[in-house]
Amino acid sequence: MVPSLGTWRLAAVVTVLSYGFAILLGLFGLPRLAAALFVVGFLIATPLVLILGTASSAVESSEMESAPLETADEMAATTADTPIATLRGRYAQGELTDEEFERRLERLVETERLADRERELEL
Repeated sequence: MVPSLGTWRLAAVVTVLSYGFAILLGLFGLPRLAAALFVVGFLIATPLVLILGTASSAVESSEMESAPLETADEMAATTADTPIATLRGRYAQGELTDEEFERRLERLVETERLADRERELEL
């Protein structure tokens, strides 16, 4: 499972803060504490955020809330409006034979290619 973008951002924040505070502690004459923070931040906290963040709903919930949700009607409208989707539906319902479906699909794909070429020439 690949970590989400929110997980990567959280890991980046942990990494930057660990590095920054470790440098500050080193500058203030606390090298052992700086080394400990460096090890804990980079070798423990950052990998834990990446590993546990993939399954964490807290990290992914902010991303999901920011994206607008598409209703079931909108999803059906966008998929059912295409001629290929209509053709697939008719084939799934048994209205078309295998040969008829393949012949009509090839014709649709060819007309879409021609339309794409025409659009390219217009630009």
